[in-house]
Amino acid sequence: MQCWYFGFEGRLRDDVVKEGEYQNLYSSAMVPTSEYEEAKKQLIEELGEYGVDLIGIEDKFLYIPDDVDESDEDNQPWIEWHAKVEISREVDFTPWQLFPDD
Repeated sequence: MQCWYFGFEGRLRDDVVKEGEYQNLYSSAMVPTSEYEEAKKQLIEELGEYGVDLIGIEDKFLYIPDDVDESDEDNQPWIEWHAKVEISREVDFTPWQLFPDD
């Protein structure tokens, strides 16, 4: 299964942010589809479930498992992440890194 990877910036909506907590965040996600527009739609919908608005996509690429060198240890995190998404068939996020407004 091919997946889209997105590195993105988002913002927690006012109604979900806790007082004193930063609203801006950076994270990444792996989305289980090979179609870019569908992947972007799923990303936005999933972020909405958490009360996050997408500000911008900083990085993106189609993850193609057959093109990944499994013998390279540096690829193991990607291989494991992809395996997790392939089993769950759901968008999976890395931990959110919150930061203050400029």
